[in-house]
Amino acid sequence: MSFFFDIWTHDGFVLASDVRTVTSNGQGMAHKLFRPPASGKVVCAMATCGDYFEASHGFFQQAVLVKDTLREVAHAFASKWTERFAGATDYSAVHLVGFEKVGGSALPVPQMWYWYNRLGPDHDSYRPQLELERELASFESRVPANNHIPQKIRVLVQKVCEPTLEAEADLVRSFLKIYEPFFTWNGDDSFWMSAAGVVGSAMNLLAGTRPRWKIQEVAELAGFCLEFLAKVGGLLPSSSVGLSPTEGCDVLSITPDGITSIKWANVGSACEGHDSV
Repeated sequence: MSFFFDIWTHDGFVLASDVRTVTSNGQGMAHKLFRPPASGKVVCAMATCGDYFEASHGFFQQAVLVKDTLREVAHAFASKWTERFAGATDYSAVHLVGFEKVGGSALPVPQMWYWYNRLGPDHDSYRPQLELERELASFESRVPANNHIPQKIRVLVQKVCEPTLEAEADLVRSFLKIYEPFFTWNGDDSFWMSAAGVVGSAMNLLAGTRPRWKIQEVAELAGFCLEFLAKVGGLLPSSSVGLSPTEGCDVLSITPDGITSIKWANVGSACEGHDSV
């Protein structure tokens, strides 16, 4: 397990993750935010949690090395992820964030793609294999089921768009202008309500003081909230959410211009290859 924030803003995304790992062999540390290698063609990043996050990382790396668009990366990843986790009782949740180019426009559409195979903490709450396979098949449509921001907007404000990238771009940008920064999260079930309370308190305190949020400010806020949750977890009898020995976590900002490491925990050799660009 683990815990991560995925925050949507008008300028881009912020991903923030703890670095603790819990396996059958005990606890350890590792990075659970991932970005393409320098040779990748698509600006995107991934946050993952669950029992086998290394598998998702491998699928992501394979996809970004050979695909030219975010949708193609998402589809290639989804094929491998569904084959591995649909029908399995190994928990996995993944957010893939990035930007899809819109023909004739200089502004790409921000997209968050979401995969998960379990509905709750109980081991009998895994989603049916057929349901996950249907989601994979939805890549035949203009707006696949895993393209999450339009689906979330439909639920929250009852707005839908025509199944085109241009319409999706207008819908998403209009939503983010009003509701940014929009916090989402995934991970340790014991922290879900705590995360809602921490973010809600922070946003209520800051509401009205920031008419326009800079992505750097959002990244700093995400880091503060994550560090607070992890430190509270340290007071519990057991917690799968934790910081590095120097109280570090990982925070990335992702914009159309590139990816920047706002915070990057020192977890030893696992740090290699993940410096900011």
